[in-house]
Amino acid sequence: MRTILPLLVPCLVAAQQLHDLERIRADLSTLTAPAMHGRAALERGHDAAAAYVESALRQTGLPTSLQPFELSRASADAGKSAVEWNGRPLEYRGTFKKDLLLEAGLVFAGYGITAPEYGYDDYEGLDVHGKIVVVFDREPAEADKRSPFLGRGLTIHSASRLKRMNAQSRGAIALLTVPSAHSQSAPADPNPARGSAVSLHDSLLTIPQLSISTASMGMIAADYRTWQDQIDRSGKPASRPIPGTMRIKLVNREVTSAKVQNVIAVLAGSDSARKEEVILVTSHFDHLPDRNGHTYPGANDNASGTVAMLELARIFAAVAPAAPDHRVHFLRCGRKRTARFLLLRRSSDVPLGQDCRRSQSRYDRPQRSAHRTNARAA
Repeated sequence: MRTILPLLVPCLVAAQQLHDLERIRADLSTLTAPAMHGRAALERGHDAAAAYVESALRQTGLPTSLQPFELSRASADAGKSAVEWNGRPLEYRGTFKKDLLLEAGLVFAGYGITAPEYGYDDYEGLDVHGKIVVVFDREPAEADKRSPFLGRGLTIHSASRLKRMNAQSRGAIALLTVPSAHSQSAPADPNPARGSAVSLHDSLLTIPQLSISTASMGMIAADYRTWQDQIDRSGKPASRPIPGTMRIKLVNREVTSAKVQNVIAVLAGSDSARKEEVILVTSHFDHLPDRNGHTYPGANDNASGTVAMLELARIFAAVAPAAPDHRVHFLRCGRKRTARFLLLRRSSDVPLGQDCRRSQSRYDRPQRSAHRTNARAA
């Protein structure tokens, strides 16, 4: 894979002289202050933090625009919601953006991944139309060099949104995820009242996704861990239907919606012949809301990345005559999942900010490629 570093060398060299540690510390202190309340979307402090980042990007002198989109949050009614397997209640977490009642057969689809570039497809030969699908989170043998994937960390295929879109595109009516026994993922919360599902109001996702606990998965299939061992050892799927009936009833006690802003600043490239090729420098800045009287400042997740993105924008703006051939878009997303999935249009006349809320996956391919780096401080 071609690296973007050679494209950025002139500005990175200048950064050694132009970065301002005190300015960086001031940005980080502001974004993590108690008054920001964790910057969570649809929560106190989010708008103030968004306004601060927007102002900082505008002060670079780069053309800056806002991209509003709507988020909705659904909070489950624990007393009226339930997930049952053959009539037995399961521990689960999550809800959906609208009330629903589903009853269908269950299919185990491994890790829920289709990755032709790695020669791997959990859905090969598997019919999940009208079924509820259960998968492991993460991806096969994530820390094993013999993995069919990287074997030294996760690829984009571990993203829950991609797994959900994969299941949806194949006709599944719901997706259940269970924590991988081969990772450090936390077990599913058995109390649905504590869960909330924040989803894009105009999301392309039309099926619910819930987490179930390892104990619940053990009730469904006592030997399910051996299925994961088989996949991780062989590098091949072990998908199969599971006899029985799954029933999902989700009722919300509250659904709220609000506008959230993405902010984008654009540095024009120096080569007009490459004007449609874009380098994306992105960060999300939302973290967690106040809980039980505690504020979670989110310095590492991801105020640090937002601060790094801001400082890079200032440096690039200061050395504009030495700009790279490509356009550079500095994108601060109001919620992390909008930072993860980006879609570019073919026309260079359409600002990226009008499109970045759209989901991009192998099921919704972009028309133009882009170099992308996610700003995150170590």
